[in-house]
Order: sequence, then C-alpha cells, then structure tokens
Amino acid sequence: SDAQTLEGEFGCAQIGRRYGRLLVTGEAQGSVQVWKLGSDQPLRELVGLAGEVENVSFDAEEAHVGATSRGTFKFWDLQHGKVVRTLDVKTCEGDVSRAISFHPRADIFACAGRDALCFYDLRQRQRIHELAEPTSAFQFSPCGKWALVGGAEGTVKLWDVGTRKAIKVFKRSDSDVGPVTSVAFHPTKIFGAAGTANGGVSYYSLETFRRVVSIPSSTDIPTGARAVASLAFAPGSLRLFAAHRDCIRLIAGEAAEFSTERTYCGESEGQ
Repeated sequence: SDAQTLEGEFGCAQIGRRYGRLLVTGEAQGSVQVWKLGSDQPLRELVGLAGEVENVSFDAEEAHVGATSRGTFKFWDLQHGKVVRTLDVKTCEGDVSRAISFHPRADIFACAGRDALCFYDLRQRQRIHELAEPTSAFQFSPCGKWALVGGAEGTVKLWDVGTRKAIKVFKRSDSDVGPVTSVAFHPTKIFGAAGTANGGVSYYSLETFRRVVSIPSSTDIPTGARAVASLAFAPGSLRLFAAHRDCIRLIAGEAAEFSTERTYCGESEGQ
C-alpha cells in the first residue's frame, strides 16, 4: 500500500473517528495529550492519572477523552481540560486495560481486559455488565448496534450489541498471525478494519461478511514498533490512519475498492 509517515512519539493512542483530525496519546508518566494530526505541538494536556496510561479514547462527539491507568478510569471535558468522572475499573481489566470504547448514543463505555469485557455507565459511575470474553481490541459501531471485537488469537468478531453474541467471526489472515490490537468501523459505510501486533491491516465488508484485503506492515517501521495502536478512516474516503508507537501512516484506500453504497442503520452518508 502507499503510506505516509508522520513522525511522533506515542505510548498508546487513538485517532478521533468522527472527524479524523485529532489524535489523543497517553504517556508513561500519566499525562494524556490531544493533538491535531500533522502538528508537532499538543492542543491540550490532560492530567490526573498517577501511572502509565494504558489506553485512551475520544467519546463519539470528540468532546471528551477517557483513559485508564492501574485500574482507574478518568474522563475529561476537552473544552475546559478538567476531569468530570473517575471510576474504578480494577474488577474488569485484570492486569491492564487493552481497549476502551464509548457507545455513540448513551453514557456507556466498554473496557476490554485480559480476562473480561466490562460495560460501565458514566452517569451511575458503576459497572453494569461483565462478560468472560478475553479481548484485545473493541469498538462500537457508529449506530451503536454492532461492535467489533478483536482477540489475542488473531480473530475479529462482529457483534450484535443487544444480544452480545457474534454475528460473524473472521479468522486471522495467513499473512499476518499476530494478535489484534485495534479495530475500526467506517463512519458511514458497512465496512471495518483491524490492525495487528505485527503491523498488518485488514479491511472487512460487514455486509457480505468477508475480508476484502490484507495489507502488510510498512517495512520503514522498526519491527518492535509495528503494532497498530489505533485505526481510523480518513473523512470521506477509504483511506486509513494507522497509529504505531513512533509514527502514523496513511494507508491508501485504493487497495480496497468497495462496491456497496449502503450506510449504517439507514443513515445517509452526510449524517
């Protein structure tokens, strides 16, 4: 694939999926920083976590950021840079948090851990459900009815959120056998993507339930830094931003020409 490399330093990272213009990163010292893609200066630094930041995520509106460290979850208001919620997530995450994702139409977020997948209510500030589902990557769909669940064994599951059951299980690619480290939904079309610890990225049609194409990691990225920390589709295109430990690459979408024009939950592409 064609790729553009943007230099930076990231512990954990997530690209905002609504606009595809913001990046949030977590540092070993406990700070969380929000960046505009392409800029070398952070827009805002968020403080409050005491240990290494294990995972970060924007909410659906990109108005808030959540992050986990040592069993503690912090939720910041980006406009004011202040913590507005703190939750204990030790009962879910086991050793460390592998992924967090906010539901688009409710004050619910998911926290994926080594041994379980837990769901929390931000307003009630409590855990509302726990599943014995070892998970390495997780993301709600834009309409909130589906979720993509990545596993350490390399599989990707498409979930029905209401039933919490798999609609389809995508087996790992023969060319990339690493654990799944990031998953992403296209913001309007019925497609998804997954990145692995080896740096590979796969596109999936969630309408026909098939892997469209698998793209290997860029050879320009050192072997120890190839794990895909975050994926996000670029606005209005099939291109993917892939955040690695030390850089972001832009994967050209021409490698996965999709045939469908259908959108999530009957929504039009402009919504």
